[in-house]
Amino acid sequence: MIKQYDSDELKRLQKVEIDICKDIHEVCKKYDIGYTIAFGSLIGAIRHKGFIPWDDDMDIAMFREDYERFEKIFDKELSDKYYLMSPLRDKGYYGNVVKVEKKGTTFINRHSNKMKCAQGIFVDIFIYDKVPQDAALFKKQCRKSRFLAMLIFLYCSPFPEIPIKGIIGAVAKAVCFVAHYLLHIVPKGNVFFYKKLEKICKLSDKTESDEYIIYQDPYASGTLVNRSDIEPYKTISFDGEQLCIPNNYDKVLKNYYGDYMQLPPEDKRVNHAADILDFGE
Repeated sequence: MIKQYDSDELKRLQKVEIDICKDIHEVCKKYDIGYTIAFGSLIGAIRHKGFIPWDDDMDIAMFREDYERFEKIFDKELSDKYYLMSPLRDKGYYGNVVKVEKKGTTFINRHSNKMKCAQGIFVDIFIYDKVPQDAALFKKQCRKSRFLAMLIFLYCSPFPEIPIKGIIGAVAKAVCFVAHYLLHIVPKGNVFFYKKLEKICKLSDKTESDEYIIYQDPYASGTLVNRSDIEPYKTISFDGEQLCIPNNYDKVLKNYYGDYMQLPPEDKRVNHAADILDFGE
């Protein structure tokens, strides 16, 4: 069963996430750090001028060098209000995507309830890394990064979404459940797998390529962009706040979603509703 929010709770959650993005935007503007809202948040910006009505999370993306600069200034500029979460900064965090979490709040769902760290209302940060010019190497990078991202997810949760029904689906769920507990045999396995994932993602960062991809995403090939598709950034009003979007947002969205202006069927309008949600006020 997929839990849903009541409308007031969802709007309140969306407002907190916009405030987080607003603070990120101001700091990035101050230090000339590039970023863009991404994925469903970008669809919302273009199609709805804000959140997709049923959406409950915000995603942003940065080029690797911009993220590294953001990480360096984070403690100085934002640590009074937020945590910057990755396994390298907090060993109790089991995710493969960096999060900016609001201190004093709580957001825990069935995929994150085993983590041993603060879990607040958050914004995800995805990272663009360079694509090698060698096609075979590129496929190998994608394959390895996807496998490591899957291991990190299974380390965090024994309950991935399996889009298969019947006996095969039941077997797949059982395998994932067992794999979750086997992975915990590895000491600090989340840190171990995350370091390996970062190494794979950064393999081509010293090349002259102008093509980039988000290796952390399970459908990484859909995130393939040229740097000119992202820069120079544009700004757009997102529920009344000015946030950054890619230069060629139409191409970026079509590559990943196809006809992104078409509303999905009602049974596909789902979110990541929290089992425990506390606004801390």
